[in-house]
Amino acid sequence: AIQTWADFRTFGKQIKQKTGAATIITATQLFNQFVSASPTRYFDRDDQPLYHDDDSSIRKAWENAVESIHAGITGNLQSGTDQNAGWVAGRVAGQIEGAWWTQIIHDTAPDLSGKWRIARQPERPGNSGGSFLAVPKTSKNPEAAVAFAKWITGADVQSHTYNDIQLFPSTPASFENGIMRNPGDFFGDQNPLDFFSKAAPEVPVTYISNSERFIGAFATEITNVESGGKDPERAWQDAIDQTDRVLAKRGVSA
Repeated sequence: AIQTWADFRTFGKQIKQKTGAATIITATQLFNQFVSASPTRYFDRDDQPLYHDDDSSIRKAWENAVESIHAGITGNLQSGTDQNAGWVAGRVAGQIEGAWWTQIIHDTAPDLSGKWRIARQPERPGNSGGSFLAVPKTSKNPEAAVAFAKWITGADVQSHTYNDIQLFPSTPASFENGIMRNPGDFFGDQNPLDFFSKAAPEVPVTYISNSERFIGAFATEITNVESGGKDPERAWQDAIDQTDRVLAKRGVSA
């Protein structure tokens, strides 16, 4: 029923009208997940900023989040406590995030087992989260550190980690070793393992610049729009200006 982000908002408004529930917790999560499902992010592969462009994925993510706020489908539940209460009380009818959130929802609202289902987000799936391992030059035992990194990212270990806490593997070999198993019936007759295994290869490969660690203003300003009613265009320009200033201080031209 939902193929586009416009469909997503239409469906969310139907949920709100019939039940009073928001579709997702915050507009910030929606913004971030749109970016995480995009072929490009904040910088190109030469580390040149892209977010100024009117057709950038950041601008599109922003517009989608703002339209969702105006449609009334975001919950404005900014804290983890409010988020959990929103699910338990039925004030939030969904979530848009990575596979590992299935465990969080299960642990937060176990009495809702069987009432949740998994669906594709509009346009394409996206990645959320993940880890990067490196061995410092000053390491006292680099060989052992590398060996440990290889072990912990191996297919079998990642399979066991999925079984324990639903951290989705980064290696396709994990899907083929027979270790991973269906985490239960929280999603009714759906098998999350089967669902995410099919979706994972469709996640676009994208460049994540090291300079992204200085990017935070966009999420902050989206929150200001949702929780404080700030003018979206003023908030957008403030996010641009603040990001440019931070990058300039770090020696990155914007």
